[in-house]
Amino acid sequence: MGYDLTDIDPHRRGEILRRLEAIERFNANPGRATAKREAEGIGMSPSAFYGLVKAWNLHRDAAKLPGARHRRRSHAVDPTLSKLISQVAAQNPGARAGDIIFLVRQAAAGRDIDLPTDQTIGNHLRRLRKGSVPAMPDVSHFVDRCLWDVPVVADNGDIVRPVATLVVDRKVSTPVGVHLGLEMHGAHGAKHALLDAIANDAFEPGSVVLVDRESDRCWRAVEEMVAGAGITIEGLAEPPGTAGRDAGAFRRRGNGRSILSTVGRFLAGHPIKVISVKAMDRPLQEIPPMTLDEAAKILRGRLMRARSRRR
Repeated sequence: MGYDLTDIDPHRRGEILRRLEAIERFNANPGRATAKREAEGIGMSPSAFYGLVKAWNLHRDAAKLPGARHRRRSHAVDPTLSKLISQVAAQNPGARAGDIIFLVRQAAAGRDIDLPTDQTIGNHLRRLRKGSVPAMPDVSHFVDRCLWDVPVVADNGDIVRPVATLVVDRKVSTPVGVHLGLEMHGAHGAKHALLDAIANDAFEPGSVVLVDRESDRCWRAVEEMVAGAGITIEGLAEPPGTAGRDAGAFRRRGNGRSILSTVGRFLAGHPIKVISVKAMDRPLQEIPPMTLDEAAKILRGRLMRARSRRR
């Protein structure tokens, strides 16, 4: 039986499909034994499974099933701890979240502060950093790249995370140009993201775009290209290999850090990660792999809808 999963976030479709198939098997043979078996198969209690069946039989709409959408969870921390996290983050601009968490725990030692889990401290740190990019000059836009946590089939058959290069409008904290590729660094992604932003009429005359980059001839060609559209590029020109080592300006505000601080932790419904060896070694989401073109279509479609809602 086919199901309409159009309104379901792509990373939730596999789980929702499993639930729908379990519901159909129960409807074909209702009873306590069937409910218990199907509930165990999808990791639910029988009572929760009955609620799932009721919602489907009532609405026949996958988007209204429990679990079809992400639930926002509260990660509130004590005001004293919040102040401590803010102080440590301000004293260590550009530091990794793991380093900040370690320093917070050191600073809290001996104080009467009830420390939550590392994940809760990290979530609070990301909210504090949102909209406040370290060492960001007075520019209207910036270009940054990050890992997009979607499994993509590379040319050699490997399953990898693609790299999303974004042009972000700082005023509205929204991507206005995008390129999805497999190149970790270099001018190619930035060039096409800037061209996409120009095609979307994202720039006003005299716009200044921050692009931290490695010094080479390709970047000079990009500067000449955008100059023809009345756009000025600013930023640091680092020695070749700096981005790959996650050093210099890339460590302070690049390789996805500016995107995380401004746009947030999700892009088109999927998590984003800083480009690092540690992030690349982490397991991918358990969703069906797709081609790079399919992933780019999802990303562009979501961002276009987001931009149209903000207008």
